[in-house]
Amino acid sequence: MFFLAALALGAVTVPLAKGRLGAIGDLRLRWGPALLSAVALQTVILFLIPNHPSGIHGPLHVVSYAFIGVFVIANMRVEGMWLIAFGGLCNATVIVLNGGVMYVSRSALEIVGLYPLPDRFLNAAVLRHPKLPFLGDVFPIPLLNTVVSVGDILIAIGAVVLLHGVCGSRLLPAVRQALQRSAVLLRG
Repeated sequence: MFFLAALALGAVTVPLAKGRLGAIGDLRLRWGPALLSAVALQTVILFLIPNHPSGIHGPLHVVSYAFIGVFVIANMRVEGMWLIAFGGLCNATVIVLNGGVMYVSRSALEIVGLYPLPDRFLNAAVLRHPKLPFLGDVFPIPLLNTVVSVGDILIAIGAVVLLHGVCGSRLLPAVRQALQRSAVLLRG
């Protein structure tokens, strides 16, 4: 829901910034099968075999992130992809270090009214001794009834930047100019 909300915000703001949403159809992404493989793997472990006792879920979750990594690296030429890559790296790091599971804060879950589900694999879970917990899902968003990570936020911002860049919006050039002016002012 969080990513859909970010993309909806991007889609609404592109025309406001004089961009053309139809330009998204001109985007040619590379290595699409890698992304489809990641989606297929995550679908299998989360929905088709969530109760499978073999312990295969964590490793398959990590492999799905490797497929996503291949897709992102193949498309680094696209504006905004570096933010998506950094966000994905943050998420992948905490997932790998926690045995294939994204750490989620119990208190953040409670704030949004969600509670851990036992007896099935979840791609995010409350862990007793998480590694790098600050990179986990620790930011509650009650309006969307979800909890997100720093990586998720970076991915969402990157997706909006990508959308504006591909659609020729005037927002990104204006932001670049403002940053350049700020840098000049800071230098004195």
